[in-house]
Parts: sequence; structure tokens; C-alpha cells
Amino acid sequence: MINIIYLSQNKASALIVKNIFSEKYLIPVQLIKLKLAEKCRSFDERYFELCINEKGELTELSNPNIKNIKKSLKVFNPEVKYD
Repeated sequence: MINIIYLSQNKASALIVKNIFSEKYLIPVQLIKLKLAEKCRSFDERYFELCINEKGELTELSNPNIKNIKKSLKVFNPEVKYD
């Protein structure tokens, strides 16, 4: 999941970033969420989160570690036995 957080009047910029992810990198739009916020802060560290501040600058808030994601999924846990 990718969260694109934007402040004040930067929705147009957020849509441009969303389109780049979906068209250039072929990420399904269902996995890209836009969020209006009062300040740049991470909503969920499991997701890749970007923020567009009042000046229109794009910053990275969180970039999840794939090892941590795999640990949280039972499918990748070698201790779990499946029938």
C-alpha cells in the first residue's frame, strides 16, 4: 500500500504522484491512497508513505522493511505448519 499524504491545496500534486505510480510503475490504483492531513506524519509504518507539504515538496515518511512485513504474515513464518 502507498499512502500519499498532502497538505492544504496540494491535491493536484498528489494526483500527479499517484498517476506516476500507476502509469509508470504499473501499481494498481487500489493500492494507492490519497490522504488530506494538517501536517506531514506517518499514518502506518507498514506502508510506503509520502507527503507533499505546504511548499509542494515531496518527502518520504516511511519505507517499510520487507523483512518486517514477511515476519508479520503467517504464510512466511517457518514455525507455522499447514496441512
